[in-house]
Amino acid sequence: MKVILSLDCSTGWTALGLIEGLEPLGEITLSLSHRQSARLPALVDTLLMDSSKNLEEIDEFAVTTGPGYFTGIRVGLSYITGLAYALGKNVACVPTLLAMAFPYLAEGINVAAVLRARTDSLFAAIYRLCGGKTETVMEGRLMTPAEFMSLFSDKDTRSTIFVGNDLGAFFDLEKLSSKALFYSTSPVSGLAIAAIAASGEVESIPPGTVEANYYRGPDIGVAGARKGIKRNRKR
Repeated sequence: MKVILSLDCSTGWTALGLIEGLEPLGEITLSLSHRQSARLPALVDTLLMDSSKNLEEIDEFAVTTGPGYFTGIRVGLSYITGLAYALGKNVACVPTLLAMAFPYLAEGINVAAVLRARTDSLFAAIYRLCGGKTETVMEGRLMTPAEFMSLFSDKDTRSTIFVGNDLGAFFDLEKLSSKALFYSTSPVSGLAIAAIAASGEVESIPPGTVEANYYRGPDIGVAGARKGIKRNRKR
């Protein structure tokens, strides 16, 4: 059975996951801020040791490719592609917003994932499960909070799960809880990233071809970002 090591650094948190086949072996989720790159080697060693595995047993790596925090995306991609290159393994490229939505997917229910972009804007995407497969209702894009909420009628809101640890930065959570089916501000799950990779629903490619999906440059505004949206190759 395939052993997959996953990493997310794009959301302000650091999440690692390890699975064998479909069996979870371990997970680490920490808020490390600017210490991510310095702490990652020790965290990976701890996760592998606790799971009685070593790096040579990893069959595939998985990493979130964005959107999200510019520096965090770069840290995550650099670390995972470096390991994959050294070991001659492929990397599964997982959109950050899909990783956020994945644990909540269910038939007939929309899951809207939200991530802070700037003070006045957010990244958002909407997914649902259809016949056991993940379906993209709205591809990831940069928008204002008002533009995002305008997508939902009262009926749509009541049948939607909203997820993202930045939800409280843009919306009144008490009001959201009274309208939405459910909401969660939990961080991205490393195990969810690994499970997406195991599902085969995203590309697994050589590390030298992995690219970030920033959806914007580090210092440009909403209008410029919309012109520069980069689509994932496969959903």
